[in-house]
Amino acid sequence: MQILKLVGELADGIQANEHSPGDETQRRVATAWQSLLPAIVEAGESLPTDPNPVADWIREVGRAAKWFDEAIRQHGLADVLFRFNCDGLIRVAGEGQSLFREMAAKPGPFAFVDEPAANNPLGIDTTPAMPKPPIQFVEAAARDIPSIMADVPPRHDGAVELVASHLVKRLQDAGHALAAAQWAVHESVRAGRLQPGLIEVEFPSVGHVVGGTMRHWGGRDDRRLEWSGGGKATVGIPKGKPAPFDSFKVIATESLWTWWHSAAVETPTQAEPAAPAIKAGNGDLIERLIAGPDDAELSPRELALLEAYLKQPVSLAQMQREA
Repeated sequence: MQILKLVGELADGIQANEHSPGDETQRRVATAWQSLLPAIVEAGESLPTDPNPVADWIREVGRAAKWFDEAIRQHGLADVLFRFNCDGLIRVAGEGQSLFREMAAKPGPFAFVDEPAANNPLGIDTTPAMPKPPIQFVEAAARDIPSIMADVPPRHDGAVELVASHLVKRLQDAGHALAAAQWAVHESVRAGRLQPGLIEVEFPSVGHVVGGTMRHWGGRDDRRLEWSGGGKATVGIPKGKPAPFDSFKVIATESLWTWWHSAAVETPTQAEPAAPAIKAGNGDLIERLIAGPDDAELSPRELALLEAYLKQPVSLAQMQREA
């Protein structure tokens, strides 16, 4: 679940700052917070009202995030990290990990938790070696994967596949950074939209003339031709560590095409290739704020998007005082 990952990254950053405070760890916390804030606000808009352990946990994350957000608005990030106890976020991150481990061990209603593992029966580790960029760039690259795979001629059995490094190269050609492209492939594998597989290679066959005698003047040639070599093999993949992207292929699953046609994917069609997530997420919002009026009201989600766009907290009270 994306929120589990994001709150985990924020908790890791807070703990790193506790052990080694400084500008670098504060930037790490700020980056993680800018990714989590709009995600938790958006998740909160569609939470079910029925009892649900995941929804209950998301509400706990929301409470901790609300406190953190208010503290940052009043005191600034540096002061909050230096003067305040941020264990609430660390606690909910740990509770989320425990919850999902328990869910993964249960059959029945929570079988969906095991689907990503079932989608990777060979256990190929597709984790990129490059640092993960901000989530909006990864999501932007992921949105371009279906259209790229749709242009690949299918195999005789109808499957559509590409060597992972070739898919990454096509994403780069579409304007995405290398790290964003690799992480987009990895996240698509984890989500079940792509299935990793082994790359088959064919070895050449070599013919040798053996035995017999070459006849002259129209006589019978009783030599024979023997072939050696040939056959097929697969590209080796290292055990116990991430696989290089040129050592495995990815196969499009039905989930990829379903996801491609969903409204969530079709909405940001006007995005620019280099940063579609930013443009699609709040381009219209920024234009509306510029157009006025000055006293325009923002919903919690719009405020979160504005903060993500500006990469800093927004205090409406302070803006009104300055106005």
